[in-house]
Amino acid sequence: GLSATDLADYLVGKGLAFRDAHDCVGRAVGWALEQGRELPQLSLGELKTFSDKIEEDVFEFLATPR
Repeated sequence: GLSATDLADYLVGKGLAFRDAHDCVGRAVGWALEQGRELPQLSLGELKTFSDKIEEDVFEFLATPR
């Protein structure tokens, strides 16, 4: 499942600075909560509104056990 930590790790892997990654994830989590949803329930399109670094491979990344 998509956790905030996993999404931040993904963004750092895409070249985003750690701080910027956490800022992005924080905004995504906050927006999801406003919608009455959780991070794993957001679509790729919704996730992309928070960072153009988020691509289709985000789901594959998150499905891979660490």
